[in-house]
Amino acid sequence: MRIGQELKEAREAKDLSVTDIASAIRVNKKYIQALEDGNYLFLPSQVHAKGFLKLYANHLGLDAKALTAELVSYYKGIEDSKKTPPGIKNRSKFNFNVRTDHVLIAASSILVVALVFYGVSHIKRPVVTHPPASPFELGRSVAIKKELPKAPVAAPVKKTEVVKENPAAKGVTIRLDVLKPSKVTVWVNNKLDFSEQLDPGDIKTFTGNHIRVSSDVGEAIRITRDGITYGTLGSGPGPAEQNYGSAF
Repeated sequence: MRIGQELKEAREAKDLSVTDIASAIRVNKKYIQALEDGNYLFLPSQVHAKGFLKLYANHLGLDAKALTAELVSYYKGIEDSKKTPPGIKNRSKFNFNVRTDHVLIAASSILVVALVFYGVSHIKRPVVTHPPASPFELGRSVAIKKELPKAPVAAPVKKTEVVKENPAAKGVTIRLDVLKPSKVTVWVNNKLDFSEQLDPGDIKTFTGNHIRVSSDVGEAIRITRDGITYGTLGSGPGPAEQNYGSAF
């Protein structure tokens, strides 16, 4: 795909580094590098990939719509390849040309083997009788049984306690999808981080231990937390504000 090459050439033409881009559009540097390398499966999700690409392309003055369409086509190709294994279109339409004489030979062979097995299984075998054991042999057998050592008892296996990591300690990632024009203000870790008028289609992503989002139109902002969409910031046209983090 030409997406990564086009992004990289445009960035270098503006004499910008990957770090410069990551700082300007507020996207992790590793995701910027993944876009340029064409490593789209490294990105958190398809939604994140399209959002990051749109921010990057708009910042460089590229055609974000065309690049996003190419990325969507890439993901669709992956999904199609998972649905139908390559080289197998329809197993039910295979055409088997089997000769009748081969079938008859195979059937005859199976019948012969079945008859032979039936005959062998019904042959009467002579019954072998053994004289009763003498008292001496019985006593010796009991003595031998008593001398057999006991099998060692296996020690109980100790269970290893697995300590689960608390995902909240790593903070949260909040994505804002703008549905209607609105003024949005964001505080990250109790510090003002962003405050601008946004238009429909704009996407903003913030990461921190505590994130506070405010908008003058609550229903204009759709919230996605750590890849899970929770709906709009508010339920009506009035202002709304929400807090996100390990304590919320």
